[in-house]
Amino acid sequence: MREAEEELGISPRLVTVGGTLPVVETVVSNYVIYPFVGWLKARPVMKPQESEVSAILDVPLQLLMGEPVEEWWELPAPETGEIRRRLVRFFPWGEDRIWGATQRMIESLVLAIRAGELDVNARI
Repeated sequence: MREAEEELGISPRLVTVGGTLPVVETVVSNYVIYPFVGWLKARPVMKPQESEVSAILDVPLQLLMGEPVEEWWELPAPETGEIRRRLVRFFPWGEDRIWGATQRMIESLVLAIRAGELDVNARI
């Protein structure tokens, strides 16, 4: 809730928390993310914080319900900076690729929806 307000200007008063997702740990930045799923009655006006948000992607849930693409990428190792090949899962969206911690959170969201743990058709 704090991050949604800080990074996008979404007031916590507009959000109904619907559940939690598994914790996601980031490799490069060494963060631990505790994701929550929230529902909004309507699409809010978003005011992205420029220092943290480079773009807001409006991606249909149906696209995210499909399987992510897998590719081998050359990426620096977090501990040494040495370039290593790593299998990366991502969702293509226009010229963008949704990958890393965001992709892993989406994958957990999709699993929760498929398992019936989250009802995407719920009305607030």
